[in-house]
Amino acid sequence: DINTAAVTGTVTIGIGFAQLEELCASMGIPCMADKTYVKSRENVIDNFEKTAMENMKMAVETEKQLALERNETINGIPYITVVADGSWMKRSYGNAYDSLSGVGAIIGYRTKKVLFIGIRKFCSICDFAERNRIESRYHKCYKNFDRNASSTSMESDAIAEGFKSSLEMHGIIYRTVIADGDSSVYQAILDSKPY
Repeated sequence: DINTAAVTGTVTIGIGFAQLEELCASMGIPCMADKTYVKSRENVIDNFEKTAMENMKMAVETEKQLALERNETINGIPYITVVADGSWMKRSYGNAYDSLSGVGAIIGYRTKKVLFIGIRKFCSICDFAERNRIESRYHKCYKNFDRNASSTSMESDAIAEGFKSSLEMHGIIYRTVIADGDSSVYQAILDSKPY
């Protein structure tokens, strides 16, 4: 359907309803209602997340199989080497240069496929409601990180979460990590005591 296609396009290129509305107006075509956009966006995001989880699960299974073929196990549990890194968008205005969202990724060394993604986000809708002492409007809230936390802590927190969940989620141990040398990430992994 055309609405789902339009919303998928906005999500893919990183714009929202206001930009879609402007685009439709400039082309002289009617735009869907805001509520239709929000509902469709939630469905699109849910499908993206489901697909991502399925792909990560398949990638882990491949890494696990490769480890088992080489008898790389600890107490019968396969272990693998992973590459870990994070990123965040920097704000370049004002006097604070920390970001309100960030991501940490863990990638299988052998397959070069994503095994884990941890997203850290701040919710502007909840923040606005809180600052104005009003109830926030209905929305799917992704807030899972403190606004005042540093961007670098988003990366280390997300990657440590991936290590902590690897055994329970996938029955695999991330034994060796290759990273960019950020000692806070390594320390966060150690502090989380994943195994």
